[in-house]
Parts: sequence; C-alpha cells; structure tokens
Amino acid sequence: MLPKEIKDRLEAEIKHVEHPRELAVDVMFAIQDHYGYLSDEALAEAAGMLGMTPLELDELATFYANTSSTSATAWSAG
Repeated sequence: MLPKEIKDRLEAEIKHVEHPRELAVDVMFAIQDHYGYLSDEALAEAAGMLGMTPLELDELATFYANTSSTSATAWSAG
C-alpha cells in the first residue's frame, strides 16, 4: 500500500489532468523513488488511481529502462 502522503500527492496531481493516464510514467517513477522498484501491489494501486489495469501499467513500464519490477516478468535496467 502506498504511504498516505504519496497517494494524496499523486491523487491531487491526477485530479488536475483531463486524462489521468498521461501521468502514468510520473506515477510509476514516484512509486519507484519511494520503494526502489515497482511491486505488483503498488502497480495495482497506481493503476486504480489512473483508471488503468495493472497489466496496462506493467506493459507501459517495460518500455522505460529506468524502472524495475519484482513481478515474474521482471526486467532490469542493468
């Protein structure tokens, strides 16, 4: 579960955009900055805030070399 201060900040940012999905990368980086990686649980919570599925967010994460995951399909930026 995301800490309240991070979740509140992200939700406030999301409220100010017409399409929440446009903040997906920012949300993923905020989560990774806090935890050091993107856990399945954090991806699921972030996806809910963004109106996306966890799979959609995980697929997006695979395009960015600066993120990492602990899921079974994990990849490393090396």
